[in-house]
Amino acid sequence: MRPVSRLALLAALALMVASCGGAQTGAARPTGDVHAPNRLYPLGAGYVWSYKIDTGTTMDSLVVMRVVRADGSHFEVSPGGGGSPSIYDRRPEGLFRPGSSTWLLRAPIEVGATWPSTSGMTATVTSVTARAATGAGDFEDCVEVTEAGGEAGRVTRTVYCTDVGPVLIDTSVALSVRETALHVVAKLQGFSFGGE
Repeated sequence: MRPVSRLALLAALALMVASCGGAQTGAARPTGDVHAPNRLYPLGAGYVWSYKIDTGTTMDSLVVMRVVRADGSHFEVSPGGGGSPSIYDRRPEGLFRPGSSTWLLRAPIEVGATWPSTSGMTATVTSVTARAATGAGDFEDCVEVTEAGGEAGRVTRTVYCTDVGPVLIDTSVALSVRETALHVVAKLQGFSFGGE
């Protein structure tokens, strides 16, 4: 059971997925396109999200993701307790991952839009009216992006909500050593922006 739990945690962390409790600050919300990539995954110094990770076993966990570096349009998001950070560049087209030369989110965000993702997968916008019930609240009118394809046998469905970020990350991985796919779900439990 220990190797499966470790794999599940790594899969969840690789998804970039988040603050112990916390609520969004009362800062003024930006205007403009509510489905712009920088609105769907706002990044800034001191931003933090916490996620409950359900591995389908008795070994659920809490993962805290925080922006540990913000240099202009370059951001580093790191999981608490170790793990590899995710690096993002904010560009006019969206959020770019320089390490893999792929996109996390790319405009225009509309149903059917696609772009190259990591590990040979393709990301597709599958909804702009998605809903998610999480420990941080119920969210509506969110964007759902599904990543699939490639050699990893992984399918990831991420729900991004305007001015909040990823609220739900649902990943299935087909493993040759298991009859059923490994299924990991990360749900937002809390978030805080700007260290408040």
